[in-house]
Amino acid sequence: MELVKDVGGRPQKSLSEQQVQEVKTLAGVLSKQQLAAYFGMCENTLNEICKRQPEVFDAYRRGRAETTVQVVSALMDAIQRGDMRAIQFWLKTQAGWSEKHQLEIAKAEQGDNIEDRHWTFEVMGEKPERLPPREINFVRTGMNADGTKYQFSTDEAGNSIIIDHDGTVYPDDKG
Repeated sequence: MELVKDVGGRPQKSLSEQQVQEVKTLAGVLSKQQLAAYFGMCENTLNEICKRQPEVFDAYRRGRAETTVQVVSALMDAIQRGDMRAIQFWLKTQAGWSEKHQLEIAKAEQGDNIEDRHWTFEVMGEKPERLPPREINFVRTGMNADGTKYQFSTDEAGNSIIIDHDGTVYPDDKG
């Protein structure tokens, strides 16, 4: 770091060419505040240097962009491999998806004779015609090819049904 002589006040700081390269390297992993601390200055001083030395600001922007490209590439590789957490992360942050469904499970009352496999499902906040509350007896659980779980069950009328991972109820046409 060089001190530039000025007419009055404190001498202005500037970054050498080597330090500008360090800015580019570290910009992807450090905040501006952390980067300033690395160089032994406060964030305001670093911002002033960026104004006086446009190459410092350009190195910071390019370093952030290159790191972002690396991270996004790794994320897309994970998505291509079918990593469900990576897929969910991308859908939530880039496609506006959210998990705002609440599934409330309440045990059905049967007097003194209560079976653990008899439950009432009601999806809160959904349209009633999509998934009305119903009595369900669990029979077995399965998994779709994409890794999501579902359950084969019977409803209160004895009809075979499938409960998808998001709580959607379908008739079991194969049952």
